[in-house]
Amino acid sequence: MRSLPAAVVLLLAGLALCNGAPLEKSDLTVKATPCPYGWHHASAINQCYIIPNVFLPLQDAIGYCSNVTGGELVTVFSQAEYDAINGYIQMQSFSHLYPLWIGLKGDRYWPYYQWQDNRYANFTKWINGTSPTTKGGECFVWKSTVANSGWTTLDCKYQQPFICKQHASNCPTIIVNGTTGNITSPNYPDEYDLDDECYYHLNVPEGNVVSLKFDKIDIDEYSYVYVYDGPFADNRSNSLGYAEESYWGLFGNDEFQSTSNSLSIKFKTYSYLYWGYYSGWVATFTAVPAPVPISLNGTSGSLTSPNYPSSYNSGDELFYQINAPTGYTVIITVWDFVSESTYDWLKIYENTSKLLTWSGNQTLSVPKTVKSATNVVNLLWHTDLSNVRTGFNLTWVVQSSWG
Repeated sequence: MRSLPAAVVLLLAGLALCNGAPLEKSDLTVKATPCPYGWHHASAINQCYIIPNVFLPLQDAIGYCSNVTGGELVTVFSQAEYDAINGYIQMQSFSHLYPLWIGLKGDRYWPYYQWQDNRYANFTKWINGTSPTTKGGECFVWKSTVANSGWTTLDCKYQQPFICKQHASNCPTIIVNGTTGNITSPNYPDEYDLDDECYYHLNVPEGNVVSLKFDKIDIDEYSYVYVYDGPFADNRSNSLGYAEESYWGLFGNDEFQSTSNSLSIKFKTYSYLYWGYYSGWVATFTAVPAPVPISLNGTSGSLTSPNYPSSYNSGDELFYQINAPTGYTVIITVWDFVSESTYDWLKIYENTSKLLTWSGNQTLSVPKTVKSATNVVNLLWHTDLSNVRTGFNLTWVVQSSWG
């Protein structure tokens, strides 16, 4: 598969509409971060570098880059990369005072050199243009002076500054603030990169929730698009499910809606493609007014899905709120639960803390009891437009916070 060196998510803001009119520029903002916080991004070569604020011997510097920063002691493979790093070094206040460790090492067959990962150095840049005579155990530094810059040897025991390196993300984290817009997989409509993990965070104005619809999904069977309720991904408790390619073609019909004004997406791609060409996906997000809850007051009560014990309705989005008196908490017991797996679900939560998220056949798990920490509990019942089941049956009772 072809990999584009500076791949970023394409945000189709120009196609976004709000109430039928083009969005103003101020209505949609996007922030992409190809490097971790504090790292220097060399955009021309799509690499990330950092000079930590610590001086260490060579071996400790190698460990620091690997274990602390998540990168490696710097490697250099071209004049363009050398120039990019040299410019970064010149930005440091100590650049003319202290040589910096680099990941070069001598090979036992002089004049050949290797990097710490044992790749042979196809590019070198020696001070004064002269290669030092080595025997295989030397350490190397990057010396930058007004008169000359380049590499030379130094005893490995000295504590020096050093440069760590890592690849810039082909999938930089995307943060989108607005009321409507389109997001796509990296490189779309070209192929997405393999072995990537891409994150998207969508934020709409307060008082709204995020409605997300996948307009097209064309991904391999081992890659996934996960959708999460709220500003955080990778948390199973706030998962809204995953989008997948339609069995009848490339047109997706998966729809998701958050319970707050933020929603997150994780696109995880597999490390190997067995066959075929896949262009990725396109999704549209829209800010919609947060639903007005159906209030359930008093000290006890019951709640079922519509039509229970017959089949519930398709396309429902019902929001309930149990309001106990001040100083009380709520105990909820689910006595029956059967829904279409993944696509129809019940979420029980307070504030942003999830108490229960159920989907599918939970016959073997009932009765299930959850207890709130506050006097207000929210319940969100969601069904898609396809298969229906019998739904849920639950009861609730309040209890004094003092037992």
